[in-house]
Amino acid sequence: MQKTFLQKVLEYTKPGMTVLDVGAGSLKTASKLTHDGYNVTALDKRVTAVKKQNKVRFIKADFMTWIPDQHYDIVLLENSAQFMPKYELIKKLIQMSPKIITIRTYCGPPDPDFEEAYSMTYYTSDDFVFPEYIAKVTRQYKRKGIDIKSINRVFCTTDYIGIKK
Repeated sequence: MQKTFLQKVLEYTKPGMTVLDVGAGSLKTASKLTHDGYNVTALDKRVTAVKKQNKVRFIKADFMTWIPDQHYDIVLLENSAQFMPKYELIKKLIQMSPKIITIRTYCGPPDPDFEEAYSMTYYTSDDFVFPEYIAKVTRQYKRKGIDIKSINRVFCTTDYIGIKK
């Protein structure tokens, strides 16, 4: 069975580490990590992400304008980086200087009925170059699937896990 992205990330971490989950959405990943013993801060600019969760610290903010109030061992961007400008995102991550940077982007061709698609950044694995980090996982793959409107599409996923040297 193929490992999930989160399982791959956890191979390089240990419970007790501080995690910033950017674009936390439903808090599913943040809740799992908290349950597994990580100290998680979930950050999302959408109100829909707010749920009462035990031990998950939630901050409602836009990552690109937010100023961290602590250092994080791990910065996790799972399906949120594609909504951020490429160079500004990379600069912010380098400034934060976490021990581990993890990024998963997921995209398909723009859907004319999905406004946010026009502001999405289409990343490739070559886009994530952090001089002070060793890339442990860098891959890009495409798969065919059916979207929520039952339309066949090609979806592209890019994974990156970088460990600070």
